[in-house]
Amino acid sequence: MNKLWLVLTVVMFYSGIALAHPPTAIQVKAIDATQIEVTVLHGTNNPEAHYIEEIVIYVNGIKMIAQNFKAQQGNTLQKAVYNLPELIKNPKAVIKVYADCSKGGDKTKEFILGK
Repeated sequence: MNKLWLVLTVVMFYSGIALAHPPTAIQVKAIDATQIEVTVLHGTNNPEAHYIEEIVIYVNGIKMIAQNFKAQQGNTLQKAVYNLPELIKNPKAVIKVYADCSKGGDKTKEFILGK
């Protein structure tokens, strides 16, 4: 009986992990000299229970913005616009974007604006 419970527990644990997955892609687009649009591609059947929970923005290695979400905008993506006045001084800044899934899994991608 104990072995059965162990097997069921392991199966339930791994099936929960299988449902979780990291974002598939991160896109960054410059809107103007100080604003960027970040799009995190992340498929889900229930954007209120399985969603992009956090987006963090770094500029030249310095953490500038951390935003938490309670749901995803739709079944395929989470999108946000960020104001970064620091970009005026450095239009070719290295932007690093980190995105984290509420059920587990994350993705980080670096971009160089102006390229």
